[in-house]
Amino acid sequence: MHFYGWSCSLERRGSHYGAIASTPSLWDAAGGSRGSLVARLVAVHMTHEARGLDVFSGMHARLSRSQAEGDIADASMLLRNATDEVGHVGAGVKWFRYV
Repeated sequence: MHFYGWSCSLERRGSHYGAIASTPSLWDAAGGSRGSLVARLVAVHMTHEARGLDVFSGMHARLSRSQAEGDIADASMLLRNATDEVGHVGAGVKWFRYV
């Protein structure tokens, strides 16, 4: 759901998902943590998803104030994503502590 929503948003704006600077780092983290559950939990849940939550407030405020086409819909999608990410980060921390 997250990928599809943002992919469509970027295409509406004349871009594509792989064009944003953070995409390669997501793939690097996935490849670099291959073979280690602890490394994967740290890289994905406790780093990348947590970073998304760190920038959520500013991004949401900017999109919510914008008059550009699609920004209000993106602000709503971002709110839904952030709600999901709180659960993802929490699950990552839970399993990290367990392992």
